Amino acid sequence: MFRRVKCILATAFLVSTVLMSCGGGQTEKSQITSEKTASESKLATSGTVITIEGEEGKSSDINITPKKLTVYTLDGEKNLIVPLATVVTSEDEIKPEDVVNSVLLELEDIIATDISVGIAAENESITVDFEVKDTKYPFGSNNPPESLILDCISYSIFENFSDYTKIYFKTNGEAYNSKQLKLSEEKPFMIDE
Repeated sequence: MFRRVKCILATAFLVSTVLMSCGGGQTEKSQITSEKTASESKLATSGTVITIEGEEGKSSDINITPKKLTVYTLDGEKNLIVPLATVVTSEDEIKPEDVVNSVLLELEDIIATDISVGIAAENESITVDFEVKDTKYPFGSNNPPESLILDCISYSIFENFSDYTKIYFKTNGEAYNSKQLKLSEEKPFMIDE
């Protein structure tokens, strides 16, 4: 599942790179140009506007803004948490779901099971709910300490979203309760102070 997501993200990145590097070449049906004018100088510093002109002569602008995303992952040999800075090009704002899925994607070699993630945000707290087959081993039975995986997710959320100061973890809609770790629904996993 994560490999499929990784392929989709890689394809989207490749397409956006090709679109950003295109210029000048015209075909009969469409023309892709990148325009930066004095009136767009503010936009030009934060992103790239691509104008696509179709068959009927209609044009639409797509704003592709590179955004920095910091994802924490594990150094496989030493089980150390390390930051990994990436650049994401997207029309949309980065959401907590994107960050959590990026962390799980980076850890896919370590995680030995399929996981779906639900995110609920309220005020300054965020709840990450893992939908898993086995709540006793949510990331598989042969993985590093679960607390390290949860730390990677926590650090990544706090690094990318200053609005959140508390994070809670659940499995299948209930309190996180595995062979390695028991968490309370009342007490946050980590408070960024």
